[in-house]
Amino acid sequence: MVKLLEKVCCMRLRTAGFVIGWLGVLGAVIGCISSACVIASPDALLDHIRRYYDNVYNIRLNADTLASIRKDIVLITSIYLAADIIAGLISGLLIHGIKKNRYLMILPWLILNGIGLICSILYLLVAIYSVFQGTLETTIIFIASLLFFVLYYYIYWGIYSLYKHIQIHKITGHTI
Repeated sequence: MVKLLEKVCCMRLRTAGFVIGWLGVLGAVIGCISSACVIASPDALLDHIRRYYDNVYNIRLNADTLASIRKDIVLITSIYLAADIIAGLISGLLIHGIKKNRYLMILPWLILNGIGLICSILYLLVAIYSVFQGTLETTIIFIASLLFFVLYYYIYWGIYSLYKHIQIHKITGHTI
């Protein structure tokens, strides 16, 4: 059996869980605000895209293409807004679960970030393939992705350890 952690980044598990939870809530709030701003005024982003294509590629986008891009901006940003709201709620559940010593409230965070870890592994596999192309840029991206994955896994394992500690203490009747 793999050993559970006692600390994460020199913090007790509960403290690290609170920090990770509040950072998740803060990130979700910032994401919601930025998504709401883009949804409220997609024409500002659309104008930037139009100027970019005009200046970089020397391509003038016609009105139909701009209307299609505008719809896509609103659609994709709406999806991001929904994802930010869900992530914020799940981070809030993490905080509340730690506060009330309820391990089942930590489970949604573990599931969501477990999916994220699987996606990171898939991305690393693609990045490994890209490294064999031999460019310096792909090698740097691979190394950065690998470091991100290691940090992500470490944080995930810390929250999982907290989950197991709370679960064990709940079953035995002790408090942590």
